Amino acid sequence: MSVAEAEAMFAAARQSGVTLMEAMKPTLTPNFKAIIDNLPKVGTVRQYFASFCQYSSRYDRFKAGELLNAFNPVLGSGALRDIGVYTLYPLVVLFGKPLRVLSNSIRLSSGIDGVGSIILEYPGFLATVIYAKIANAHLPAQILGEEGTLVIDRINHIQEVSLIPRKNSPAEAAAIALDPHYQGKINLTQPSTLDEYFYEVNEFIDLVLQGRRESEINSWANSLTTLEIIDSIINND
Repeated sequence: MSVAEAEAMFAAARQSGVTLMEAMKPTLTPNFKAIIDNLPKVGTVRQYFASFCQYSSRYDRFKAGELLNAFNPVLGSGALRDIGVYTLYPLVVLFGKPLRVLSNSIRLSSGIDGVGSIILEYPGFLATVIYAKIANAHLPAQILGEEGTLVIDRINHIQEVSLIPRKNSPAEAAAIALDPHYQGKINLTQPSTLDEYFYEVNEFIDLVLQGRRESEINSWANSLTTLEIIDSIINND
């Protein structure tokens, strides 16, 4: 739940010579690799936006007075740790540690955050994320650059990725040269019929078989940076 707990786990893994990886599924998929590979095409990045807001299946019981695990602060079950992490981890993988973090949240009667938003400052651009476990949202994630925009359907379960080049940009010229039927959007989606959890399980198995202690994408450093952001928000609330 915190940097301190993660550092203790990494130290134990290092001492015992075993593999340890955070089970963050979207960052290990072919569609996330498509984002990494095509990120240079948007030019200078100016904005990152991601949303994950999901009405909890247990929320009605909570409102009726039952304190379930999903709403118990002792178990670290606030919306940021439970839901918001899926908006932050891909950001950290792509861009690293932010310079500054501003946040706000709405607390429920049990003390946990039910909904929140964060603005993270990076050199030359801002990242904005929203998250909730008491309401639904249907917004795509986007990475805005001076030469174009990457559009991701759902940051927590990426099934569609596209690039919308800025008009009269080099990216648009390249798209037109490659496709005479170009209609303003380039489909970058990597279709898959595999279960959404396949890629994280496969990554972990490969690490164990190869005798590697950590993933290059879901690395210990990325997990710690994400937790540093979460800790700073929770400790300042």
